Amino acid sequence: MALMAYKLSGLAGSAALSEWLSFGRLSPELRSRTLHLLVVPLGALVVVMFRLTLGLRVLGPFRSVLLAVAFQVTGALVGIVFFALVLGAVTVLRPLIKRLRLAYFARSAALLSAVAGMIVAAMLVGIAMGVPGVERVAYFPVVVLALSGDAFAVTLRREGARSAVWRAVATAGAALAITAISSIEQLQVALVRFPELLLAVVACVILSARHMKWRLLERWNPVPVRKKRRRAAGAGDASAPAASL
Repeated sequence: MALMAYKLSGLAGSAALSEWLSFGRLSPELRSRTLHLLVVPLGALVVVMFRLTLGLRVLGPFRSVLLAVAFQVTGALVGIVFFALVLGAVTVLRPLIKRLRLAYFARSAALLSAVAGMIVAAMLVGIAMGVPGVERVAYFPVVVLALSGDAFAVTLRREGARSAVWRAVATAGAALAITAISSIEQLQVALVRFPELLLAVVACVILSARHMKWRLLERWNPVPVRKKRRRAAGAGDASAPAASL
């Protein structure tokens, strides 16, 4: 913040520093790409607050950040619909691929290829229908989609449908929040002009992780199926002696 204040002060050397330490002179195309990089720490802060401050469970630490990059290009509606379709498709394909008894790396490669094929198929449909938003699913990060689908399928098997759907919704919600924040024009201008703001964002991440672990909405998270079964079994064991009396 001190560096930012000095650049705005008008003191000797502040103008030269402002010109040197900014991205204002980049071409529009490169500036857009740079903005995606500058927004990543801000997205990481949103995810940390979702998980620690709010206590909402998601499908992975920072997948929401990369999904938000795709949502900015495809639009929220197309992005959410395609994300849901990929999760469903991977859930169906994962056990089929597993039955082939391939090595782990081969299974991962097959799943990754399947997700890439879904993106290509969606693009072809978009081109045929003349829907630009559908064509832009090419901006989705393939690896993140595959990992998200795999995490959804694993959660579905281990914790049940409610927990899996909840995590997917929370992940998409965090991505939408990041998309909305990063779309603020004044924020974009500030990040391009004052990239040192990233240091303040990193400080906020550390502050949130150390002092804001309030988990305000943790009770909203569905109880995994296995925990429900354990609780039911425990209650049954506790009532057995009373019943025998």
